[in-house]
Amino acid sequence: MSWVLFFVFLFAFFVLLFFLLRNQVLVKMGLRNVYRRKTHTVLVVFGLMIGTSILSSSFTIGDTMERMIQSEVLKNFFKIDEKIVGVTFNNEIGYFNESKFFEVKNRFDSSVIDGLAAAIYDYVAVLNLRTNLSEPRVVLIGVDFSHLSGFGDFV
Repeated sequence: MSWVLFFVFLFAFFVLLFFLLRNQVLVKMGLRNVYRRKTHTVLVVFGLMIGTSILSSSFTIGDTMERMIQSEVLKNFFKIDEKIVGVTFNNEIGYFNESKFFEVKNRFDSSVIDGLAAAIYDYVAVLNLRTNLSEPRVVLIGVDFSHLSGFGDFV
């Protein structure tokens, strides 16, 4: 890849050199203004540098954010097709009784479903009683391994 860029640069350089040697009047007019207006030239060069750095950093941040959002979505939904979530009376995500899971499991035709399992995925605070150190946000995942036969190996 770097060799390709190198040859593209060489090609562009020689094309530019060809046009510079062919139109020497335009080159003299351009260079004369560079020597006459040095502060203007410096301001234009710094402006172009700042503009280029702003554009490249915004593209970098945009790509990083897009990749982060995609990885969070894949992590949170575990490559599943459907997700059933318990909702409380004020529209917050909550837990539901395990008997509801068995009701849902019995309603579906098991011949068209690869796997169906209940899980708890929540953020909790943790305290180490031995060292008395805490962590304010840890992911807690609770899974009943007896229902995971359709999902392949857990490890």
